[in-house]
Amino acid sequence: MGGAIAGGVLGHQVGGGTGKTVATAGGAVAGGLIGNEIERRMHKHTVWITTVTMKDGSSRRFEAGANPGLKAGDVVSVDNGQLKRAP
Repeated sequence: MGGAIAGGVLGHQVGGGTGKTVATAGGAVAGGLIGNEIERRMHKHTVWITTVTMKDGSSRRFEAGANPGLKAGDVVSVDNGQLKRAP
């Protein structure tokens, strides 16, 4: 929202008459798009999703905020909802 307002204010400084109106609207749209992209990048986070095939053949998905360090074929155990490489 702040980007759209800033863009509109800057656009309003350009031209006169109809050109000023177009510049204000264009500035608001461009500012909104730029502000949205900045906001999206600031709140970006990575989630690792690991799918595990259990002994009974069922599958479970586990999400982690950091790389669990596992690779396909690793034998794991589940301890309090957390994956651990089996000994």
